[in-house]
Amino acid sequence: MEDKMDKNMNFSENFVIISSRKMDFLTGLIEKLKSNPEAPTSPDIISEIVRIVASLDPLLFVSPKEIEERHLYLGTLLEDLDRKKIGEEIEKRMKDRIG
Repeated sequence: MEDKMDKNMNFSENFVIISSRKMDFLTGLIEKLKSNPEAPTSPDIISEIVRIVASLDPLLFVSPKEIEERHLYLGTLLEDLDRKKIGEEIEKRMKDRIG
C-alpha cells in the first residue's frame, strides 16, 4: 500500500509530465501557425490558444497505452497522443469563445 508521500510524489510527477506535454504541444502548434502566412497569429489569438490548451482535460495528453496501464511514461511522444482529438477540442473552444 502506498503511503501519503508516495501518492503526493506520483501526483507531482504526473502534473509535471502533463504540463510538459501541453507546453510541447502548444509550442509546436504556435510554430506551425506562425509558419503559415494565412493563419491568424495576432497576440490576442495566441493568448486565447494558450488559455485553451492550459484548460484542456489532462487525459487528452495521455496515450492509450498509458491509460490502459494507468502509468505515465517520460518517453511518450506527442505522436503517441490523439492529436486530432486535441485539435478538435481546441477548434471547438475557439469557436465557442470567438464566435
